[in-house]
Amino acid sequence: MKMWPEPGPIIKEYLEELGMTQAFLSRETGIDTCKLNLALNGRRKLSLNEYSLICGALKVDTNFFLKPRLPDRKERKEDVAFKVETKEYRRKHRGAD
Repeated sequence: MKMWPEPGPIIKEYLEELGMTQAFLSRETGIDTCKLNLALNGRRKLSLNEYSLICGALKVDTNFFLKPRLPDRKERKEDVAFKVETKEYRRKHRGAD
């Protein structure tokens, strides 16, 4: 499975660009300073609630620090069966208009 970067380090870089401190963000969000520091340094995952609080405090949309992605997945049997049935149907009914 492909691993995607956690938003913590990206948020940390953004804070540095704005000249904001982690202590300020901790106060604004109510997230413990130690937990926040670990997350911003990529050593802890942010919960969805924490991420939402951070985005709210920074006044950015929740998509701001994330890249759109779809999960890697193996093709399911149902998907394969549907493809096979669809191919067979098209083959049988080609030119039947």
